[in-house]
Amino acid sequence: MSLGLSRIGWDSLVYFAGGFLGKGAKFLLIPVYVRFLTPAEVGIVIWLEAVSVALGRLLSFGLGQSVKRFYVEFEEERQGDVFAATIFWLSSALAVGGGGILAWAALRWGGGLVEGMEAGHLALAIVIGVLQSNYSIPMQRFIARREPFKHGLFELLQFFLAAALIIYLVVVEGMGVYGVLLGGVASAFAWNIVAAWAVTSGIGFALKLDRVGEAVRYSLPTLPHLMFTWGITFVDRPILERFVSLASLGVYGIGYQVASVLPMLTNSMLNAWIARFFLSADDEGGPQRYAETLTYCMLVLVMAASGVALFAPEIIALVATPEYSGAVVVTRVVALGLVFHGSYQALLLVLFYTKATPSISVATGSALIANIGLNLLLVPRVGILGAALSTVAAYGVATLVTYRTALGAFDLRLEWRRLAHLTSYFGLLVVIMWNVPLSLGVMGSLLKAVGYLGVTAGLFVSGFLSDEERHRVRRRIREAF
Repeated sequence: MSLGLSRIGWDSLVYFAGGFLGKGAKFLLIPVYVRFLTPAEVGIVIWLEAVSVALGRLLSFGLGQSVKRFYVEFEEERQGDVFAATIFWLSSALAVGGGGILAWAALRWGGGLVEGMEAGHLALAIVIGVLQSNYSIPMQRFIARREPFKHGLFELLQFFLAAALIIYLVVVEGMGVYGVLLGGVASAFAWNIVAAWAVTSGIGFALKLDRVGEAVRYSLPTLPHLMFTWGITFVDRPILERFVSLASLGVYGIGYQVASVLPMLTNSMLNAWIARFFLSADDEGGPQRYAETLTYCMLVLVMAASGVALFAPEIIALVATPEYSGAVVVTRVVALGLVFHGSYQALLLVLFYTKATPSISVATGSALIANIGLNLLLVPRVGILGAALSTVAAYGVATLVTYRTALGAFDLRLEWRRLAHLTSYFGLLVVIMWNVPLSLGVMGSLLKAVGYLGVTAGLFVSGFLSDEERHRVRRRIREAF
């Protein structure tokens, strides 16, 4: 592996560590939800989470994307910082204005949309969305500045504060769904103050308005993409709510939550990669570096997804109660589908780099249409499994359409042989060991672990690595020890 890949690898570990520990704090909420909320209340929380995430994307008008793309073009770091701060304040004003109107409307007319959900629940979810809409801007600034430690620390502390507040309000105060929402509001408000400090530290309230118009023109075409991406992730919630019980929706949400560690891994690798790609894509070796980096990112993602799919029964048994055992199949199917999500996100880098932002929404829009259609077809027939299968198909469509679009924008030289080699090895592993029963206990888990390690070793000795790559790996191991 080259020095660039090594640096990306180390930075990815730092991004992932912050995200994983932060996500670990969020995983602390799963045992709380399943023990202190009814399955129906968990279903309401899952439904309201979809509302908050959607508004967090919609109300910022996609402006955070411009920070990541334009920051690297400023010759002086201070100019980039002033630009990021300007976008932060503009995004804040838009979010507060739009969110205030929506929260007022929710209090007046938001009751009864979902059985058991109150108007106050919806209003608080909207407030969370407003407050979270600006999180992306300091995070994108950290990525552009290649500061993975600050990014990870920000994410870690944010998650832990939210988890601590929610656990206190739900467990100690017994506030149920309101406890979840009020904890989210308090945490998001506190971190808005931290975010404002992060983007203005050292520059005060200086503004840079001359590139705002360009940033808006770049960002607005990504807004449909952001909403379509949200739709792929969350549109199954309202469809499930119409065809299955809220308790089943709660089971589905827990299963999806466990699998969601994989997009976090994808984002960690892309965060470490993106600024370097933007700065060197036009170099003579840019296309080859892109292909090589993509292969190694997919290696990590496929290995992780296979592990999650194999050990889903053990994970669900550890974090949830027996009534959530149906979440296992959701975790397994969604985990495998999220491999497509990772490949599609990597291909999107090409379109962001070439500023072909209108084309991005075509891919995600196609995937959303497929997702909605399949959910409507499958959920009435096979319930939550249908929603999980629809997610797989949607990300598959997104990958295919994005690949075709990227072919016309960049010199793609994907390493198809190695990608096929990788997926065939771990695909065979999952097929063979899918049905190892949880009743085998430790022996069953050990059997799966041995199979996993054996396949991993087999991959690396069967020609996946070139002679030069094996030499580099051995040399780095010797240097490390």
